[in-house]
Amino acid sequence: DLHSLLNTDALGLQTAGLARDSVTRLLSILDHSHVPATVAGIPGARLSDQASLFGTIDFTPPSSTTGQAFNLTFNGSWSRQDPSGITTTELPAHSGERSNYYGGVQGRHSSYFGFGILTETNVGVNRMHFSGSPFVDLPSGSVRVNSTFADGLAGVQNVAFGGNPGMNISSTTTTGQFMNSLSWFSENNKHRLKFTTELRRDQYAQDLTANQLGSFSFNSLADLEAGRPAVFTRQLTPRARSESQWIGGMSLGDSYRPTDDLQLQYGVRLDGNRFSTDPLYNSSVE
Repeated sequence: DLHSLLNTDALGLQTAGLARDSVTRLLSILDHSHVPATVAGIPGARLSDQASLFGTIDFTPPSSTTGQAFNLTFNGSWSRQDPSGITTTELPAHSGERSNYYGGVQGRHSSYFGFGILTETNVGVNRMHFSGSPFVDLPSGSVRVNSTFADGLAGVQNVAFGGNPGMNISSTTTTGQFMNSLSWFSENNKHRLKFTTELRRDQYAQDLTANQLGSFSFNSLADLEAGRPAVFTRQLTPRARSESQWIGGMSLGDSYRPTDDLQLQYGVRLDGNRFSTDPLYNSSVE
């Protein structure tokens, strides 16, 4: 079950350091200011959904020297938390939904052309994504609530309302790869010449921009009712960054076995890398 500031009983609120009448007054102030305490679509229970998919498909020729062989492998997963992070000291609207997914597909092909020539090719793509989404697009607010209980004890607690300043973020990572190997075997099986080409692209993008709409902090319910925040902070520029790189390589080598007890491997290789980045730095104001 989902417990928040709206449905927690008096004993639970007192355990958290809040009195029922203080919560009632807070809700009245927010309602007068048209700040929603909850919105449609928020479930009554904390839900965590997960799904996964995986499999492989193979097609093979009758023998290693006839026909072509194909292999396809795929996998993926998805998960969601709805809502994420609600506590007894915040309103349901001051939260959101988090989700992420991962998926990948890999393909392999091999074929024997005769004359001692074998080709092997691998292609794959993988992608991972994480994101959060707030329930309401509003500035965030927090107020320090001083409560006095029937037994004479007192409590001080910060209560959060409005939108969530750290929920609207995302991150994506993508990788693609291609590799081909072309081999030639001598008739006496003493040489294997192998020419390999590789190409890979790595890319990621993230947007960690938080507090875009601003956050208000109030020292008391009276200050909240009068509209006198003690502190206001806001992110002025986005905290977004993206990077990518291309990696390529070629190699030519030979495996030479002059006798059954001796094997020599030698060759040359060339690698290249192209890297690019696009950072955006952040600033804030109080």
